[in-house]
Amino acid sequence: MSSSNLQKPLPLPNIIGHRGAKSVAPENTLASIRAAKRLGCTFVEVDVMLSNDKVACIHHDNTLDRCTNGRGFLWDQNIDALRSLDAGSWFDKEFAGEKLPLLSEVIQTCRDLNLGLNLEIKHATDKATDVPTPEEREREIELAEKVCVDIV
Repeated sequence: MSSSNLQKPLPLPNIIGHRGAKSVAPENTLASIRAAKRLGCTFVEVDVMLSNDKVACIHHDNTLDRCTNGRGFLWDQNIDALRSLDAGSWFDKEFAGEKLPLLSEVIQTCRDLNLGLNLEIKHATDKATDVPTPEEREREIELAEKVCVDIV
């Protein structure tokens, strides 16, 4: 190894914000993605699920209960119902009115902020066995196809 190779600085590692910057803003929201950028992240990881009308949106849990003012399973709701939910107040009143974002909004925000994007595709599971049903597997395939189309 030549001495010139030893003097080259190592590339900086990517810093990935898990669900954005979930310790300073409500997870999986545009506010959390913007906060991740402000904190120096170079990538964000978010979770993608399909609404019952097959719109890709960003949410981690199968249910809406923990991170929104909604109740029940995400995949039982259409996108209009999901977009009417408050995804910020549970975290802090400063984020009241924060919406559950669409995948397309997250992609655009990451482009605007020059952030890399890691998508985790979630699927519904049979709670007794934690194995996707055939219908759930089909929804997962549809989501993967939609994500590939949206990113290109």
